[in-house]
Amino acid sequence: RALMSNSGLSISTFIEILRISKVRRVCSAPLDEIPPCVRQLLVQPNDLLVKPAGIQQVVRVLMAAGWHPRHIAGLIRSKYERDYGWGYRWYEFSAGQRADFYVRLFGGLILGGQDDLQDFNCQSTKEKLLCFWAGHCCNLEQYRDLLRQRREHERLAGWAVNGLVLPDEHT
Repeated sequence: RALMSNSGLSISTFIEILRISKVRRVCSAPLDEIPPCVRQLLVQPNDLLVKPAGIQQVVRVLMAAGWHPRHIAGLIRSKYERDYGWGYRWYEFSAGQRADFYVRLFGGLILGGQDDLQDFNCQSTKEKLLCFWAGHCCNLEQYRDLLRQRREHERLAGWAVNGLVLPDEHT
């Protein structure tokens, strides 16, 4: 309250500023922990995050890290709604619908076992022109193995897919 009264802001404006600052902290928190090729997709999303292969890469890495698909879609939507030089694109199309559609599509393929994750490695990422780092910059194979393990044990979003958190003896 003292900070708010000293700044001269209304309570609703002050609450909105706090909300936005929390969202920024949540959205920027994983950037230090994710591979540089995926970090690049999120830092400079135009036009890499419009391509389905770019969205697929983000979905795979963040699901391997335990993110829920709903939160991944929210992160991608937030990138679409910011000014990254998108031009007219998001005036004609819904950023939320596009993000939700592709995250559901790729997340569903992973969950259903239809995505065998064979191309989830550094070499394939370079071939798709989604990695701009020379040499072997990260270990996507580690994320692939983690995602396969999460899928096998039905714990894709940090908890059991069916909503039950089972004791370790049942996994």
